[in-house]
Amino acid sequence: MAPVYPIGLFQALANRSRSAAADDDSMTAYERAIDWGMRALKFAVDAARPSRSVDETLRSQPLALPRDSADIERRFGRDVCIASDGMVTCRIPGTGLVTPPFAQRKDWPDRLGPSDPDFHYYNKSVEAPRMAGLLQALTDDPTPGAEDQPATPQGTRNNATPPGQGPASWFWSPVQSFVMTDPRSGARYVFNATLPGHPLHPGFVARVIRPAGQGRAIVDNIGAGAGIAQSSANPLADYFSSFWSPTTREAIDRAGAGETSRNVR
Repeated sequence: MAPVYPIGLFQALANRSRSAAADDDSMTAYERAIDWGMRALKFAVDAARPSRSVDETLRSQPLALPRDSADIERRFGRDVCIASDGMVTCRIPGTGLVTPPFAQRKDWPDRLGPSDPDFHYYNKSVEAPRMAGLLQALTDDPTPGAEDQPATPQGTRNNATPPGQGPASWFWSPVQSFVMTDPRSGARYVFNATLPGHPLHPGFVARVIRPAGQGRAIVDNIGAGAGIAQSSANPLADYFSSFWSPTTREAIDRAGAGETSRNVR
């Protein structure tokens, strides 16, 4: 089953006006069409699934998230994001980082994690010869999109769809791109949260820099979410995460650190 293909129907039907609204909560007609298309697809797939309890879903998930500190795991349990009073907080699995709260958008659940049968997690890591300039390069170009604007602490609305992919580049993939600071360690990183109308909503990709010894660095592109198009039900799921490695190599090159950059995984 390849759930991405039926969404192409909405490309022909939707009003493709892509003017960004001043209010991030508003959606263009195109984004609304994609949103309804994904809802219809998820409804159809869910209806075809055998009925399972949350416990059965968790037991069936082969996914093992990287461990975090005991206090973070007590707070989040097996989830990666929790919401309360209209604000979302996420942990970045395996890093010890926790996001500052950001606004809970439409269709972002109160708890996002492996209890959702469409949950996915990945990490696309790229090694750089040195760390200098990397955070600024990731901030300036936070997504694979061709015309994205720099990430900001308040969040910048961007289109994360990569160019040059034929019909796949028709899709408008709205995200909010943040420069976030971990409230405990002070570590800074780039965080992209999907917005309604994104084919992979709800979900995020955090771009985290860590030292790798001898002056080198690794950029981890850590993604998690419950968008059905990136679930295990879709044989094309890996396609969506494949763009983070080349996007990161380009950022490393712009930072002047790309002589021997390489994928780690």
